[in-house]
Amino acid sequence: MVTGVAEATDRRKLPMTVASVSQDQLQSVPGQSALQAVEGKVAGVRLLPNSAQPGGEPSLRLRGATSIGGRQDPLIIVDGVITRFGLADVAGEDVERVEIVKGAAASALYGSDAANGVVQVFTKRGEHLPEGGLRVTTRIEAGANNMPARMQFSHSHAFQVESSPGYCAATGAALPTPQVWTVDAVNNYCLNPSGNRIVRPDQIAGTPFVKYYDHWNEIVTPGMFWTGYASIGQRQGKTNFNASFENTRNEGVIFSLGGYTRQNFRLNLDQQLRSNVDASFSAFYGTSNNGRAAEGQTGPFFTLMFVQPDVNLAGCCNPDGSKYIAKVPLSGDVANDANPMYELANRKINQDRNRFSGSGRTRWRIKDWLQAEGSFGYDQEAQTYSDVTPFGFLTSTGQKTKGSLDEQSRNDWQSNAGITLTSLRHFGSITNTTKVAAIFESQRNRFLRSQAGELVVARVPEFAGANTSTLGAQSYDQHIRNENVYAVTTFDIKDRYILDGLVRRDGSSLFGSESRWATYFRVSGAWRVTQDVRIPGVDEMRLRASYGTAGLRPEFDYQYEILDVNPGGFTPNILGNPLLKPAHSAETEVGTNLEFGSGRYTLEYTYANKKTSDQILLVDLPAVTGFKRQWQNTGALRSRTHELTFETRLVNRATTSLTLNIVGDRTRQVITSWTLPERLYGFQQMPATFFLGQGSDLGAMFGNRWIRNIDDLYADPAKAALSGAGQTWSRDSVMVNEDGYVVRRSAYGTINERAIKYVYCKRPGPAGTCLETSNIVQIGNANPMYELANRKIISPSGGERADGLVIRRRSVQRDAAVGLPGNP
Repeated sequence: MVTGVAEATDRRKLPMTVASVSQDQLQSVPGQSALQAVEGKVAGVRLLPNSAQPGGEPSLRLRGATSIGGRQDPLIIVDGVITRFGLADVAGEDVERVEIVKGAAASALYGSDAANGVVQVFTKRGEHLPEGGLRVTTRIEAGANNMPARMQFSHSHAFQVESSPGYCAATGAALPTPQVWTVDAVNNYCLNPSGNRIVRPDQIAGTPFVKYYDHWNEIVTPGMFWTGYASIGQRQGKTNFNASFENTRNEGVIFSLGGYTRQNFRLNLDQQLRSNVDASFSAFYGTSNNGRAAEGQTGPFFTLMFVQPDVNLAGCCNPDGSKYIAKVPLSGDVANDANPMYELANRKINQDRNRFSGSGRTRWRIKDWLQAEGSFGYDQEAQTYSDVTPFGFLTSTGQKTKGSLDEQSRNDWQSNAGITLTSLRHFGSITNTTKVAAIFESQRNRFLRSQAGELVVARVPEFAGANTSTLGAQSYDQHIRNENVYAVTTFDIKDRYILDGLVRRDGSSLFGSESRWATYFRVSGAWRVTQDVRIPGVDEMRLRASYGTAGLRPEFDYQYEILDVNPGGFTPNILGNPLLKPAHSAETEVGTNLEFGSGRYTLEYTYANKKTSDQILLVDLPAVTGFKRQWQNTGALRSRTHELTFETRLVNRATTSLTLNIVGDRTRQVITSWTLPERLYGFQQMPATFFLGQGSDLGAMFGNRWIRNIDDLYADPAKAALSGAGQTWSRDSVMVNEDGYVVRRSAYGTINERAIKYVYCKRPGPAGTCLETSNIVQIGNANPMYELANRKIISPSGGERADGLVIRRRSVQRDAAVGLPGNP
């Protein structure tokens, strides 16, 4: 193991938890990226999907959260190159192993950028091949994509229909103000003089649709995917190398999208220059393109939830000859309805990426006990995005629009260079490894976006063919510099006692101008118990403990003043903060590792208690300051995690082996310091659901609870005061309906029947009074109670490995009715 330690270290001598996923584990069921390949293989590791788009990269969470309102992603390192651009471009087949450091107790070596943990990916280099042998590897995988579940649609509606000859005309004429109702010839609806459908008096959706189209099967269709991979590697004398190529194509499952295509090229080369000097070189180039769909309320799946199932989405044609009729019949009776097939076929969104990474390293063994190393890494990503709505694009009412154009380009790069000096000395039964290092990082992010709200020329989706009054542009150019130095020393005493110490000093342009430097440290130790104490049946037992600190850097613009541009000039928005520091995470980790049954069984248990203070939060300011908000260091978050890993070889024969691996974890995270007003927060388009306040669980979800028990009705002091016989809220004035909710008896069976919200006394007053009531209660928790994964691996001699992975997450849900109307 090399991640988080001074030098390559035997796993049995690690004083902290460093998880590793080997090549055999990764290749048994390789994922499209290196991140996907580690799911379910390491305790305390969660993959969270960010998007269902092919080529999308999930977010990785290690143990508990460190940030209340910021990012949770770990630091990513690939072949020694620190990357900010993720692992979506890295082919899973190229990966030799992945090492994971999950908390500050181990990640202190990486300082102000590592409180969320560290994931280091090592790609194949050919160094483990037999001398003189040439190994060629090919892999072809193909299959079909399918949706695991489908969206459900109503089969009935609540509109008036012609139930008998003349019904519509007679019913309209019988109104207090008579109307002439007609009948829709296609679907039998009653239509008012404006041509709109009429809702039934009881508003119950109890009338089956005359026609029913399966919109889900029209939009979601099975799509093929395939991957072709080839690599060649060799170790010959003083040279070893590995080169690979991968081509991936994924059509996805959404109608009319272009799908995802990716090509990767990689070359790793190691060369011994002299007996005491060697060098390594790595290069990677990847390119991909992705045909996408809009997401959120502007996307086609939002309208799919509203369009009626009797509308023929695949109908042809529009007045301009385009397929998939845009005008929805009787559009306007149902809000937000539109034909998603028309949008998918005519609005085109494309994202193209290019990625280049390169690194080099030279190692000089100055003495038998002293070596120096220099390294350099470079990583660049260029990305273009275009969203074209053509001129003449039709709305759901059939009206032509001017279309729009949105183009974005990014060109980001980063480099890091390091110099290290490592000493390995033996003093009798004591071995000391000491490393000192200096690391320099430089990063530049450039972004340009241009938008046109109207086009003026058909079939010319260019800014030269746009209405100049609707043009807009955004851009930024960010430069980031980091300078870091550290020293780490490890003592191995009698091959059984391990002591480790570390100090790191970080300077960054991301810190406020008056807080440019931060210090981090680690102390840890391990005792190999079975080297001193014989325990029957136990081959190896290790006790370990570690305490370390790490940080989270602010984003680029957090320390600067930000002004909003408007026609009248500038309006102050964000006040700069020259004192802004990185968030500070301190973690205590203790645990044990056991091997027993002649190595047949292994068990690892870890407990981690992490507190992250100086949280980086956007704080509202008093109006007197002239600014609305400011980024400040305030608040603290504590997370406690239990992790367990168990592995056993059930069958271990010359011809077949069967291995069972079980990993599980449980995390609880609480806000221990909160100096801001307590309130509910929402993210993006979701309602304000997550509560942030002193002593609250991070991830706790709040909203309305709907009463199922009549006794709960009187938790509201106002209702309790009117609960006597014959009063407004007497027990006989309410009832439990067939759905299990308490409703007013007088409204039961009518259009006014409503479930009643739970209300309680939030702030009691003197003499049994209540100063404040609330109908907001905890309704669930985004954190699972526990996570458990088990893998069964069968390896026949000379055959392919069969890997079965099952992941279970038990979530906390307080009330299944949280989606009822009126829920905030």
